[in-house]
Amino acid sequence: MAYLIAVHGLGEDPDTYRKYYFDTHLPLAKALPGLRRYEISDEPVLDADGSQIAEFVAVMEFDSVAAIRFALAEPEGHTAINDLPNFAAPHQIKLMMFDTKVV
Repeated sequence: MAYLIAVHGLGEDPDTYRKYYFDTHLPLAKALPGLRRYEISDEPVLDADGSQIAEFVAVMEFDSVAAIRFALAEPEGHTAINDLPNFAAPHQIKLMMFDTKVV
């Protein structure tokens, strides 16, 4: 499996941010071709000492990193990526992608 992780950082107005994310951005992101599963953290994200470091994390599962790259290159991927500035500053979202293996 491969994952596209979106870490949504702290902002000045978390309620407005979340409303836009769930009402507008989430349906766009869920339309990515090849998406197998979409999960979102249910609580604020904490570091090891208990301090909040992010609002939430979105975890998207795909078959491979190649499938993620394909999805992001498709019109649905462009739409989702181009929507990010509508609700978040560039420093607020960190996107990461990686393949996994069982060890």
